[in-house]
Amino acid sequence: MSAAGMKHIAQPSQMSEFQAFCERRTGTNLDGLRFHDFSVREFRTFWSLFLEWSGVECDGSPELVCTDDRCEFARFFPNLRLSYPENLLRTISPVDDARIAITSYTASGAVERLTRGQLRQQVMRLAVEMERLGIGPGDRVVSLARNRGQAVIGALATAAVGAIFSSAALEMGVSAILGRFQQLKPKAMMLSGTLADRPLDEATSHKVDEIIRGLPDLSALVLLDDGPVHDSFHGAFVRLPDILADLSDFDEAAFRWKRFPFNHPLFILFTSGTTGLPKCLQHGAGGTLLEHLKEHRLHADLRANEKLFFYTTTAWMMWNWQLSALAVGCEIVLYDAPLSNTEAFWRTVSEERVSVLGTSPPFLRMCEDAKYVPSEKFTFEALRAVQSTGSILDARQYDWVRQNVKDVPVQSISGGTDIIGCFVLGHPDLPVRPGESQCRSLGLDVQAYQCGAPIPIGSAGDLVCCNPFPSCPIGFFGDDGTRFHKAYFSQNDGIWTHGDRIVFSEAGGAQILGRTDSTINVNGIRIGPSEIYRVLSGVPEVAEAMAIEQQMPSRSPASRIVLLIVPRFAGAIDSPTRKRIRRLLAQEASPAHVPGLIAEVSALPLTHTGKRSETAARDCLNGVEAVNSSAIANPDILAEIRRAVTSEEARISANRPEAHVNLEDMICQVWESALHVSDIDLDDNFFDLGGTSLSAIRICQTLSERLNITLGPWVVFQAPTVRSLTSGLRAENVGMSTTAIQLRAGGPARPLFIFPGMYGDVIELRALVSAMRGDRPVYGIRSRGLAPGERPHTSVEAMAHDCLQHLRALQPSGPYYIAGYSFGGLIAWEVACLLRAAEEDVAFLGLIDAQVHERLLPFPARWTFRTSRARRRIALALRQPLVQIANLCRRHVDLPWPAPRNHAPADGSATALMQRIGRVNMRAFSRYRPQHFDGAVTFFRASSRWHGFCDSLPVWIRLGGEVAVCELDGGHTDQMREPFVTALAEKLLNHAETAGENFPRVRASARPAGSEERKSVTKLVEA
Repeated sequence: MSAAGMKHIAQPSQMSEFQAFCERRTGTNLDGLRFHDFSVREFRTFWSLFLEWSGVECDGSPELVCTDDRCEFARFFPNLRLSYPENLLRTISPVDDARIAITSYTASGAVERLTRGQLRQQVMRLAVEMERLGIGPGDRVVSLARNRGQAVIGALATAAVGAIFSSAALEMGVSAILGRFQQLKPKAMMLSGTLADRPLDEATSHKVDEIIRGLPDLSALVLLDDGPVHDSFHGAFVRLPDILADLSDFDEAAFRWKRFPFNHPLFILFTSGTTGLPKCLQHGAGGTLLEHLKEHRLHADLRANEKLFFYTTTAWMMWNWQLSALAVGCEIVLYDAPLSNTEAFWRTVSEERVSVLGTSPPFLRMCEDAKYVPSEKFTFEALRAVQSTGSILDARQYDWVRQNVKDVPVQSISGGTDIIGCFVLGHPDLPVRPGESQCRSLGLDVQAYQCGAPIPIGSAGDLVCCNPFPSCPIGFFGDDGTRFHKAYFSQNDGIWTHGDRIVFSEAGGAQILGRTDSTINVNGIRIGPSEIYRVLSGVPEVAEAMAIEQQMPSRSPASRIVLLIVPRFAGAIDSPTRKRIRRLLAQEASPAHVPGLIAEVSALPLTHTGKRSETAARDCLNGVEAVNSSAIANPDILAEIRRAVTSEEARISANRPEAHVNLEDMICQVWESALHVSDIDLDDNFFDLGGTSLSAIRICQTLSERLNITLGPWVVFQAPTVRSLTSGLRAENVGMSTTAIQLRAGGPARPLFIFPGMYGDVIELRALVSAMRGDRPVYGIRSRGLAPGERPHTSVEAMAHDCLQHLRALQPSGPYYIAGYSFGGLIAWEVACLLRAAEEDVAFLGLIDAQVHERLLPFPARWTFRTSRARRRIALALRQPLVQIANLCRRHVDLPWPAPRNHAPADGSATALMQRIGRVNMRAFSRYRPQHFDGAVTFFRASSRWHGFCDSLPVWIRLGGEVAVCELDGGHTDQMREPFVTALAEKLLNHAETAGENFPRVRASARPAGSEERKSVTKLVEA
């Protein structure tokens, strides 16, 4: 056994200290497993002693510990009152207030820190403001916030006034958020106005507006940063930065924490909603606090001088779970950045001297697959434990952490949103056995059941908890108890039935085997099969379908979705249909919904009542003897399912030629891992398989490391299949050095060159190019600096000179057809000017909603724009106190130009290099002064505008020869996505084809003096 299996510390663990405390008070020897037996057999005594030992601040009598022996109806400590935020923020030692409570990391690498004293004072101040807004006990407050300190302040201030807090993430879809929040009829919302260190892009801003409109009961809005107030909101609002701007006159001594009943609702969390609307789980303040204190202090042994860093979002229960660590006095580290930058993540762990790290198996697997070794670059002197949750932790990942990070205990913890805590987790004094959680949670009688009775050790069964426990939810919001009973107690009367399958070892450890219901959990992403079935309803070849999770521990990822399809006619599910199904699922659901294998079967397993049995199908694929096989009306179909899956895997293997087996197989494996698809053929198209910019980045990063070459994500345009990529790598004709990327081959027509937006990545143009008709070739010109080691150009002029060389290498002479989207429009304009100066013919110059700096406007228009913007912001603030209006005036009347908000890739996958390009390009944008272009220009203008941008049309009219305006539906960021991109593609090509007819071609040398004052403007308004 590894030395990391046991904890070696100079002082005894808090687990052993509390055990000794219980032994003294009860006069009983509680060594070994007897301590857990005592905690469940005499659970009332256990929880009473823990309440006393932990020092929870409360009022009232603790005499009545629990009201019932049945978990469904039990209530703990009904005669106690407490304040959740008071217990998290109280002063623990004389130097406590000066210690850091929260450290927040943003996507840009910026770090924000709050001491315990600052955090407590800011929570108090916001609580006072919320009461002024009329928010009080029982009101629901919802949050769309980044994982930063402001979100913590908002959650704790909500609890301080007795309101109920519920959170979601900005990355979630509108329907998913409204499906949760609409059930709550919230009175107030807390909102972040930034996304990954940038102002909300237009698409996200529209999303927030739609969410606000979908919540008609909202009467108050708390803006957590300096983001704008949305036009869709018409109630009272406050800004947290304004509230906290001056706390010098705030009298903390006069503030009194309000204490509420032990079971007063604190949080509302949500189930995944696989069979309908998500269930709204109400968690009580006392039960949440007590359970979390037990897990943090006893099972994790967290102390006041340590740091907890658990990677999470505000939509996951682990975010709520980590908050309670403040009650221990330890510091929590918040990380609001993508996990794709593994080096930044591990650097944070090292530099922050994290004591306990929380992560997930998919992230550890990603590091392992990339052959990344954190210990080669960083030291982790303070790290003493790693916790993992979210999905099943493979045994080999325990070894990976010990060998590549540090030889520390790796603790697999599991419980869930349902109980806002853990059923099985770590233990500071027990050995770690790879593949197992160390122990049951103290005070919870967790067992494996089958057919309503416990089963022997070593056998797999349903995870149940047979006794009451404090963090059991107090019910579903808006439910009379019927739905709550059906969800957790209908299978085993009076016993909590969780929905997971579990097996216990003789040593007391446990393995979670997955869900007992139809929920699929692949790579830590929970997927409702109904989401897959909804997309398949539009596929005529599919009569019925069943999505099953198949465990594959010897592969990466360790599980996959197997899609069983009953066809409408034999042979309907051929290879083209399979690929179409994958493409539809990737586009209409998400890449995570794309199945790893599609098998055709004649029927699906049914019970005698005609109900489909996902459990039977899953068990047969995972080699588990179906417990309910006698209840299946067509048991022979289980053998057919096994044969169909085996046959499909054999077909895929047979279709891979033996030639060049090593390189092709390696590339196939990389694609399978990145795309979560296990039957890739050599000629399958990357985009047809549901590929995204994020998966392209992963593929190229992995291939670059394994082959010791440098590839860019745009290689998927050059070589979109395994076969073409293999050939290209052997011929050394694909790579990162390419600047002009052919996005579409065509006929003899002159090519169209397109410059992408702020991030300079041509993958952003994929939807536009895919929507184009005709045979005109299309090239995308990427930004310099996206390749490791490349230095980006810092001015539009330098970018244009560089791009011109690559453009003329492909097409030495005119006429040229050029277009640019957003920031790319500025480069296109400058390239066109350079071509004119060289007396080359520019037949078409298209600017797709290209914005300019407001300084380029004539003085009257510039003044009108700035005053209009200031007026609008002041008008939105009229509901605030007069002093705050004065502050807004000082801050916003003469605003600097807001950074242009070009949208990031649709899947949020902007890499560090892309983010660097974005920052450089923003600075170049603000400095750029376009020169005159004496030729024809077509300006494609988005009809919906963000108020922070000026109208650039007057500038282009003043600087261009002849300007045609083509109106586009939608906003700036809508143009590169459906349904707007199809219309843009049609209009772009139509104008390119008729450019010579619409405008005369005038060479720069022939331009008459003063012609800049005589412009003709043609406005084309198209449906």
